[in-house]
Amino acid sequence: MIASDNNEDFSPITHINGLPIIVGLFVSVILIVLAAPPTKHELILDYPLDVGCCEEPHYKPVVNKIEILEDGAIRWNGKESNLADIQKYLRQTKTMNPEPELHFEPAPNANYKTVMKTVTMIQQSDVTRLGWIGNEQYRHFTKAKRP
Repeated sequence: MIASDNNEDFSPITHINGLPIIVGLFVSVILIVLAAPPTKHELILDYPLDVGCCEEPHYKPVVNKIEILEDGAIRWNGKESNLADIQKYLRQTKTMNPEPELHFEPAPNANYKTVMKTVTMIQQSDVTRLGWIGNEQYRHFTKAKRP
């Protein structure tokens, strides 16, 4: 007897049942994944035992500090200065090799215009090693008490 799709028409079925092939491939993939050894993401390096030759030199970098006080006074490394002096000092520090670090520390109630003029001057001087000191005092934003 010949199998057919329709009982009235006795033509043979011409399509192939692909389910056994798909199941066989699926089982093969699972067996390959399970049989593969686990990969290790590590790199084993043999370091030399004597690491004393590669210690970094112990030197203290040159640090300049600009402070802006609450009364509007500006200090360069603790010395009373004005904006013209600060600009001159910033130009001098750019010529030094290595460039010194610049620490900028405005008081919490310092005059905003003085702080912004100083920051603008620092930006225009192309200082690359700048650190803001005392940011932790601005952790809580409350209205400043002005005299």
